[in-house]
Amino acid sequence: MNFSEILTQAWKITWKHKVLWIFGILASLGQGGGGGSSNSRVDGSNYTDLPTEWTHTFTQASNYLSQVDWWIWMLVAIVFIVLCFVLYGLSTLGEVGLITGTQQAEKIEGKLQFNTVFRMSQPYFWRIFAFNLLAGLAIALMIVLLVAPLVGLGILTDGIALIFMIPLACVVILPGSIILGIVMRQAVIAMVTENLGMLPGLARAWLVVRKNPGPVAVMAIILAVGGGIVGFIIAIPAVLAVTPIMVPLFTGSTDMLVQAILVSVALICAYSPILLLASGILTAFTSVAWVLTYLRLSRPAADQTPAVAVLSETPPGI
Repeated sequence: MNFSEILTQAWKITWKHKVLWIFGILASLGQGGGGGSSNSRVDGSNYTDLPTEWTHTFTQASNYLSQVDWWIWMLVAIVFIVLCFVLYGLSTLGEVGLITGTQQAEKIEGKLQFNTVFRMSQPYFWRIFAFNLLAGLAIALMIVLLVAPLVGLGILTDGIALIFMIPLACVVILPGSIILGIVMRQAVIAMVTENLGMLPGLARAWLVVRKNPGPVAVMAIILAVGGGIVGFIIAIPAVLAVTPIMVPLFTGSTDMLVQAILVSVALICAYSPILLLASGILTAFTSVAWVLTYLRLSRPAADQTPAVAVLSETPPGI
């Protein structure tokens, strides 16, 4: 497989058909990672090492939060869940749109139209939505079933067993999760490009990956390293935007903390559109490259023309 040809073609498609940037922005909405939360007890004793002004502020905030009614927290949780589903739906639409858009880009001479890509993506939306949701739940259940015995073993052995589990995680769990992620991505592409249901699409993706482990691994490394470098570069201004907050925190000048927060918020708001656009372009390019990779590997060697089968408007049931 010619990697340079695929990457060059992916960039040409991404740059020519800028409508894919919109779907890339939508797809990138579901790729952000959330930070873990802490369940540590919130009271004034946790702030004894902080300046007096901070201790007073944190104590007031914790007292205020403790007085909030339970139904308000329930309402906040419901709104948060609904918002997550909305973002997940938009991300799914973007993911499907990038796949169908790449197929169309290989067949037409002109530029893609948003309405065309959106219309062709609709028949596959709920199938991919359900597939990603069920796959996520299955993976979460698998993690729980795997972690629970390890935690129990660690408690029984005072944590000694967990030390010996680190090499196992590096050798088995980490590569396994990477392979699973690649297969899942290829399954979504197979379901759209070959008009397959969930299980047939998963089987088809596994067949393609199993028959072409080398090319798939090389492409995964190229996109992961390249995407990581580009992602790091475009994130630098966002990191620099919060540096005004660091100055009063390290110098202890709490009087300037509010002004520093306002400056950082203004900088972040100003850079957010650029960050969102850059992330959308990067997501679009990565998706196009994976789609082209799948099309090259899944087609017979004698059939390497850019043309692909026309998408069906009425895909089969799940």
